[in-house]
Amino acid sequence: MISSSQEYLTGKITKYLPEFVYGSIDGTVTTFAIIAGIAGANLETSIVAILGFSNILADGFSMASSNYLSEQSHQEQNPDQDHHSPIKTALATFLSFISIGSIPVIAYLIVDQINPVNAFLWTAIITGITFIGIGAVRGILSKKKLNTNFNRNINHWYDCRRSSVWCWCIFREYYVKNNCMRRFF
Repeated sequence: MISSSQEYLTGKITKYLPEFVYGSIDGTVTTFAIIAGIAGANLETSIVAILGFSNILADGFSMASSNYLSEQSHQEQNPDQDHHSPIKTALATFLSFISIGSIPVIAYLIVDQINPVNAFLWTAIITGITFIGIGAVRGILSKKKLNTNFNRNINHWYDCRRSSVWCWCIFREYYVKNNCMRRFF
């Protein structure tokens, strides 16, 4: 029973590997960026949950809708080729986005309960591990060298993390210390 379930899941992920990869990466990156901004602004942990999960659902739906329209357009331009169902590619994107994209939010909320001082640091580390996992799935299913996929995903995560940390620093140094947030609210 378990092996047939694993085979089924592996087959579905393999079939929709491109949707899994970009849905997972985009979900993880955008969610981590939101956490970086919230942590940099020293806002309440509850805001991480509210903005994080609302972003996951809204952005996940947006990505799925865009994927659906893109696949539909591709099929209209190339009617002689075999295609995946636009509904199924959209669903694969949505499920990848919300399931993997939730990891940074869940990590932050759990770590904040244990060690609030280092919640952002541990969330960054867990997000990096998530990127390694996405690279591993990609490498195993595409039968490519794992170290190549690890390096690509780690470099991508590093660039995204660096951008998010810059946002964190800007919020922390400028807006919070200078009380500039009051001007906007």
